[in-house]
Amino acid sequence: MSKVVDLKLTKDERDRAEGLHERAIVINTLTGCHGWQSPWREFGRRRAHNLIEKGLEGGCTVNSLTLGGTSIGEAAMATSAWDDVMSAIPEKAKKILSARDIEEAKMEGKAGYVINFQNTGKAGYIINFQNTVALEGRVAALNLFHKLGLRILQLTYQKAELVGDGCGSRRAQTTGLSDFGLAVVERLNQLRMVIDLSHVGHATTIETIEVSRQPPAFTHTNCHGTYGFEFMRGKSDEELQAMAERGGVAGMTAIARFVREEGDLEGSDINHYLDHIDYAVDLIGVDHVGLGFDINEGITPEDYYGVHNQTYEARFQTDPTSHVRRRHPFEHYYVFGLDSIARTPYVTEGLVKRGYSDDEILKILGGNWLRYFRTIWGE
Repeated sequence: MSKVVDLKLTKDERDRAEGLHERAIVINTLTGCHGWQSPWREFGRRRAHNLIEKGLEGGCTVNSLTLGGTSIGEAAMATSAWDDVMSAIPEKAKKILSARDIEEAKMEGKAGYVINFQNTGKAGYIINFQNTVALEGRVAALNLFHKLGLRILQLTYQKAELVGDGCGSRRAQTTGLSDFGLAVVERLNQLRMVIDLSHVGHATTIETIEVSRQPPAFTHTNCHGTYGFEFMRGKSDEELQAMAERGGVAGMTAIARFVREEGDLEGSDINHYLDHIDYAVDLIGVDHVGLGFDINEGITPEDYYGVHNQTYEARFQTDPTSHVRRRHPFEHYYVFGLDSIARTPYVTEGLVKRGYSDDEILKILGGNWLRYFRTIWGE
């Protein structure tokens, strides 16, 4: 699926990009690991270890991994099982619980790391849940999940949940937090966990930004303004500005159909992706923009056509105004050349080509997320 990306850098530009990527703390705030919970344990283990290897290959210091479940027990077991699989490769994988852990992951991997895709060093992983279903209506469940290492919680995934409404709900523009949702936000503040509003509806997003004592974030989203109209999974200028004014960060996804309107039918390339970074930087400032690829690492064409297309319409609530429900080929799922976290250096090259300064590039690659995590989690 990967295509060679040629941004036509000069030798000096390429050398600069390689040097910056090697120096950077690179943080990607959304990834999945397709197939790791397979009933065939060895297959699942290989998929999980592959995620870490691809992160190291791409020079990623930290990737945030989506786990979770439909109940307290299921989500707790998923988290415990992932940690168990990672315990087999302690020399490569590091669980991230604090900002200091991120810096240590970078230092521990520095000696063997080179830009040229060498699988050495150590990669960190942050655990996130993409909805609040696993709470089963119990605020106290957050205490358990925090002890298990959950550090990022998205309030809703597309549809309406007990806390509020997702971006795919018919009430997304009008319905804010429920009483339970307010209690969840308060407990997340007390536990110093990141509140993620990426898939959350407009009204719930704005209210959460207003009532939370700590700045929420959009770990994986894109900009309505780049399209010129609102689409279900993006964020409006109003939402982006409200988030940034509180001190949050927005990570840009590499989902082709979210990057441009015809991305599903025609594909999207690295320049379409960089357009969203440019737009966000111009709108809310470079200090509030980062990476959040939303790449389901390891997914294959066989996985996609056998499972994804069968469940696609079930995953996304009906939205007759949205193009994102159109069926599309596997090769148009991700931005060309950004179908794996191993391809992260292409983003650095693109930022160099577009004239960003060294300091700005280091911020976008991960410096902004590190600063934000230090604010929320502490050292």
